[in-house]
Amino acid sequence: LLNVTFEGLAESDAVGLEVHGNASANSLVESCTFTNLQIAIAVHGATPRIRRCNFGPGVGDGIVFYNDEGGSEGNALGVAGNSNSGFNAFGGLDGFAVNNLRPGTIVAQRCDWSTDDPDEMSQMVNGDVDQDGALKSGAGLFPASIVCSVWDAVSRKSIRDGALELTPWGIC
Repeated sequence: LLNVTFEGLAESDAVGLEVHGNASANSLVESCTFTNLQIAIAVHGATPRIRRCNFGPGVGDGIVFYNDEGGSEGNALGVAGNSNSGFNAFGGLDGFAVNNLRPGTIVAQRCDWSTDDPDEMSQMVNGDVDQDGALKSGAGLFPASIVCSVWDAVSRKSIRDGALELTPWGIC
């Protein structure tokens, strides 16, 4: 799923997306928005790759990991050092951002918890959830990667040893 909006009615008891089975580990949920739902994503089986999604406002629990299908395989919600995971933004939720009802750890690094206070972040999860490497508040919706190739202007050969300095000037 890419760029899908899941929007329930105000005070809805609806679930936005339910995930069952182990094949879901090969699925991708990216850049989706979840609002006005009791549960945004209910994961019963393996965890799909969930990245760059926005949870809230009006959402009860963001992502609930159930232990009913024995599913503990799959992807992390975010891994520090991996730009292909994470960047989920949790804000304005009425319940837990991540509700882990499984015995194992859910890795949810590189996510935006809408706060920079570690105590507040820890109150946004239930169960064993690894929140190390959290993004600064507000940074979850601006993931970026830069790939740069430098070439010699005369020979057109790639320059492999060099330095590049980036200077931010603002957000577009």
